[in-house]
Amino acid sequence: DTVRHRLLDAVSEDGHPFSGGVMGFVSYEAGRFSEMMPAPKASRIHPDIGLRRYDGSLVLDGDEWWIAGSSAFCRKAEVLLRQAEDVSSKERDVVQGRLMPPPSEEEYLRSVQVALEHIEQGDCYQVNVARRLSLEAPSSWVSAYLHLRELHPASFGAILHACGEWVISNSPELFLRVKGQKVHTAPIKGTRPRCDGPSADVSRDELVASSKERAELTMIVDMARNDLSRVCRPGSVSASEREILELPTLFHAQQMVTGVLGAGRDAVDAFAASFPPASVTGAPKVKAMELIDGLEPVGRGVYTGAIGFFADGGDACFSVAIRTVVASETQAHLHVGSGIVADSDPQQELAESGWKAQALLFALTGEHPPQRPQAQGKIQ
Repeated sequence: DTVRHRLLDAVSEDGHPFSGGVMGFVSYEAGRFSEMMPAPKASRIHPDIGLRRYDGSLVLDGDEWWIAGSSAFCRKAEVLLRQAEDVSSKERDVVQGRLMPPPSEEEYLRSVQVALEHIEQGDCYQVNVARRLSLEAPSSWVSAYLHLRELHPASFGAILHACGEWVISNSPELFLRVKGQKVHTAPIKGTRPRCDGPSADVSRDELVASSKERAELTMIVDMARNDLSRVCRPGSVSASEREILELPTLFHAQQMVTGVLGAGRDAVDAFAASFPPASVTGAPKVKAMELIDGLEPVGRGVYTGAIGFFADGGDACFSVAIRTVVASETQAHLHVGSGIVADSDPQQELAESGWKAQALLFALTGEHPPQRPQAQGKIQ
C-alpha cells in the first residue's frame, strides 16, 4: 500500500510539535549548572547533556504521516516513507532481557530511615530516594521498546540512541511545555497499584483520600510554582486541582502548574529555573539534592533529568525522565524511587518503588521486580 502523508509548512502550519531544533536529554547532574548541588558521581553511562540538532520530524497520526522541517529533510523523509515496510508485531523478534540480582532491600530501607531522620530534624520536608536495578540487555532495544509501547503506552515514551548508548523511557510525567509565552508543568506525587476488578476502585479511593499523599503533592506543587515564578509574569502562575492519572498498572496524583513567561524570557530560562524537576528532588530543593547525594551510592545520570526538545520557533517540551532505562553495549540500569515525607513508612516506600518498575521490567524481561508484600490495610 502507498504510505499516505502530508507535507507541512514549518512556518505557517500550526499544531506540529517539532520542525527543527535540538532534541535529546539533559541528565540530573546537569542541575549543578543552574542550582547549588554536589559534584556528580562518576558511575554514569551518559554525559550531562545529550542534545543534538535535527532539521525536522515525522509524526504518525493514525494512518497518516506528518512531515515538517527543512526542504532537504522533507525530501529525505518522503523517500524514507516510500521505502518503509509495515512490520506487524507478530513478525518482530521475541526480545527477552534478564533482571540481574538487585541490591539489598535493607540498603534502601536504611536510606529511607536516614531521610526520615533528616526530616525529623527539620533539614527538609521531603526528599526523593531512589535505588538502581541492573539488567542484562535484550537482543534488540528497538524491538524491546516497541513491545513496551504496545503493552504499556506512556504519554512521554522515548527511545534515544547515539554511539552505542541507549535511553528507553516510559515516562507519564510532563516536566515542561512551552508554547509561545505559556508554560506548563505537571508534577506527579502519590502512587497506588492498579488491579482488575473491585480492588481497582479501592486502590484509587485510597490515593484520593490519603492525607499523606495529598501533602506530598502539595509540597512539590508549591516548589514548581516558586520555580516558574522566577521567570513568569507576577501573578500569572497558578495550579489546577489535584487529579488522578490512570495508567495501565498504576494510579498517580498530579496537578498542572501554569504561567506566562515574562518579557525577555524564553523556554531555556524556564528550563533552567525549574531543573532538576521538583517532583524528583524534594523540598527545599537544594537541601534535598544534598541529601540525595549522600543517600544514593551511584549517580543518577539521565534518570530524573529530562527528555525532549527545544524547537527553533521557541517552543519546548520535556518529560521527567522516570521509568527510564539507560544502557550501553555492556550494561543497562533502571532507577526507581519514592518521595519520603515525615509519615512515610519505609516498607511501603520500598513497595512503591517496585510498583513503578513493574510495567517496564515485565515488558523488557518478562520478570516482575522483587519486592516485599504490600502492607495490609488502608494507607493514610
